[in-house]
Amino acid sequence: MTDHDDRQPELFPEEPKPPRSWERARAERDDALERVELHAGEDWNEYADGFLDAAAERWGAFTTDDLWDGGLVQPPNDPRALGAVMRRARARGVIVATGEYRQSVRRHLAPIPVWRSRIYREEP
Repeated sequence: MTDHDDRQPELFPEEPKPPRSWERARAERDDALERVELHAGEDWNEYADGFLDAAAERWGAFTTDDLWDGGLVQPPNDPRALGAVMRRARARGVIVATGEYRQSVRRHLAPIPVWRSRIYREEP
């Protein structure tokens, strides 16, 4: 092993940071969703709720990428506001998570959930 070069920061500091808790992580997530939702504005949130409901009637399963590609207009401030829209839709019983994931072409191939519509109306 070689001596430590003082110009390079320690890879493993002497005192580890305290572990993050699930409760704290949830609270931070909820706070962030609330902030982007408020920042997007009431008009955009109502529009996005209606767009999602219409999409859920037409599509049996979809991702947030499908909503953007289907014509959802991005909120003026932050596209992450769609996360709050998805949570509201789940709480209202419009969608349910399938447990499946697809790679997002909008988020550097990050995995995003596939949602199943609970109001899908199959065309005759």
